[in-house]
Amino acid sequence: MTPLLVGVRELGEFLRIGTAIPESAEAQIRTAQALVESELNGDLYERVIQQERYRPLYDIEPPYGLETRSGPISSVQGLTYSNTEIDLADLRIGLWSIHRETTFRSRSVILLDYTVGYHRHETDSSGTVIPNEGNVPDPIREAILGIAGELYLHPDGALQSEKIGDYHYTMRIPGFGLGELPALTPKTKLLLKRYKRTAV
Repeated sequence: MTPLLVGVRELGEFLRIGTAIPESAEAQIRTAQALVESELNGDLYERVIQQERYRPLYDIEPPYGLETRSGPISSVQGLTYSNTEIDLADLRIGLWSIHRETTFRSRSVILLDYTVGYHRHETDSSGTVIPNEGNVPDPIREAILGIAGELYLHPDGALQSEKIGDYHYTMRIPGFGLGELPALTPKTKLLLKRYKRTAV
């Protein structure tokens, strides 16, 4: 099962209901995380990839970089280019690519050891995030919490009712269809824009 990037207690704090939130809210977090991953075109949970092999069909000249198969990249442990270890200080690491000041030549063999994705923040018994734990970027964390919160508060996913005096009405929630998942709002898409993979 895919590791969660935010916990149930964090969602409780986000919704200002603290520990009153049930553990079953994990389902809303999983759905929210899947929606964010779909928007970004990649899995977000942390994993280590070793000796991933690349053999470019054409020269990759600066400012272009080597597009990795997985991402977002959180760290690079090693890069071997044509049987030579490259000093990591000479590389510029993007979220989905690795750049250097000289060309990656066509048909050269590149072996890459790197870590992609994120691991979640730890929380104390009250649900408060422990500083310096986890590495989920705040915009991604905020997007997941926002979507999960909306799913938790509107579990039917389609209808919302309101009563004003004697007047009562029910309407479809914008972005929801019957049995559908919510569409990402423009604000959420803007939060995630920097992390989105644009070339695969």
